Amino acid sequence: LDEETVDAYEIGYTGNFGDKVTMTLALYQNVVQDNIDFYASKFYTPADPPPVIPGLPTIPVPPGPAALAVVHLPKEFSYRNVGEVTYQGVELGFNVRFTEGVSGQFSYTWQDEPDVKDDTPLQPLELGRPSEHQFHAGVNVQKGRYSGAFSVSYTDDAFWQVMELSKVPAIA
Repeated sequence: LDEETVDAYEIGYTGNFGDKVTMTLALYQNVVQDNIDFYASKFYTPADPPPVIPGLPTIPVPPGPAALAVVHLPKEFSYRNVGEVTYQGVELGFNVRFTEGVSGQFSYTWQDEPDVKDDTPLQPLELGRPSEHQFHAGVNVQKGRYSGAFSVSYTDDAFWQVMELSKVPAIA
């Protein structure tokens, strides 16, 4: 397994419009070489069904172990390098001072579908897929010693694999 490396590029703009509005805009691209993928390396089959665990239900009969020919139940997991993956997108943000003590913020992020360049075809949902759209808006109010805030956020569909981090070596 080779270590993963990233070349990150970003170009941004920050501008003020009058004394009440600040806008930020950024375009970014992250190119990940030797992307590390956590994947199912072996699956149970009808000839090799999962073991019976006391206290847990078994695969019902029918369809019984024959269901394993259709449902791919992972048996073992491993790590592998996936070649090169490119993530890119746009971030847009506004901070607005409406009145003395009342301000707001708005942000939107769009991220393109990851571009994978590798000779090993990936199964659907094997590679983490970030959300395409993210949105956030909020209002802050401050009057004397009192303050309050309200915000809403939205993130559309995303997929991230979960791995046991205690087994990943750390470099300090």
